[in-house]
Amino acid sequence: MVHKAIAASHRLHMRQLAAHHKRAGAMLVRLMHKIRNDKKNYKNGKAPKRSSGTRKPKKAAGMTMRGSGMFDFVHRGWKKVKGWFHQGKKHLTKKAKEAGQHIKKELMNEAKTALRKGATYALTKSSDVISGKSSIKDAAKGAVSGAKAYAKGRVKHHKDAFTKSAKEHVAKYKQMALDKVEEAKRRLAED
Repeated sequence: MVHKAIAASHRLHMRQLAAHHKRAGAMLVRLMHKIRNDKKNYKNGKAPKRSSGTRKPKKAAGMTMRGSGMFDFVHRGWKKVKGWFHQGKKHLTKKAKEAGQHIKKELMNEAKTALRKGATYALTKSSDVISGKSSIKDAAKGAVSGAKAYAKGRVKHHKDAFTKSAKEHVAKYKQMALDKVEEAKRRLAED
């Protein structure tokens, strides 16, 4: 069970992770197309064929060792970025479920405590109630409002903890993906 507040935060961070993945993937695809369409990367008598610029291209036949090596390097980078993305999705989902379980457990314990307090109060004050001096209704309202306040605080605590963890993970993924793209660009510029 995942609480609504955690689920909303989870969706937000999953969208951010997907957006970073899409950008990094698009950069790597552009690099692959650049390598594939460069005439210097082909043997004599072979020429690059035009391919669609949106999809991830396959390595062309007739590439030189240099061109083939650069293409393979960027392709391995693509696979790493894709793997990191799926690891990130699993990590965020696992953390959201854990936070939901903590919230569920704490709320159940608080509800049990409130019921126990209410029952104890009713038993100890039954003589006063019979004589009309105090009201169980007022005591029950107080116990319920206290339990609600506690529950809201615990939900906020777990949501904040999940959000912090998710932000760190998304930022780490973004940096790793951008580093891989920059490394590929640097290697391409060196050759």
